[in-house]
Amino acid sequence: PEPVINFPDCSRCDLTHNLFLAKTSDILAVGGWSEELRVVEHQDLFLRLRAEGKKVVLCPTFAVTHNPKRQEYLDKNYNNYRAKRNDQKARYNELYLWRWGFYKRS
Repeated sequence: PEPVINFPDCSRCDLTHNLFLAKTSDILAVGGWSEELRVVEHQDLFLRLRAEGKKVVLCPTFAVTHNPKRQEYLDKNYNNYRAKRNDQKARYNELYLWRWGFYKRS
């Protein structure tokens, strides 16, 4: 891993999952989130950012806490949302791999 000056606990990487910070203008410049992909959209976004010369830094010592006000309601809806996405995961993975030339559709 390539170290980051003034941040000894951080290193450059190709992509990260879930929580990240980015400039909105950088995300929009590469087309924003893919409407086609619902499961591997982070990987797709980071590959497009990398293709445009943007850099990703992983800082495992950084932490963010999120405390939604209505956790019980959110948990129920989130679990339904995740179940629906997981049902289509294989299709999204195939599309992602095909998009980046790792898989040929039959």
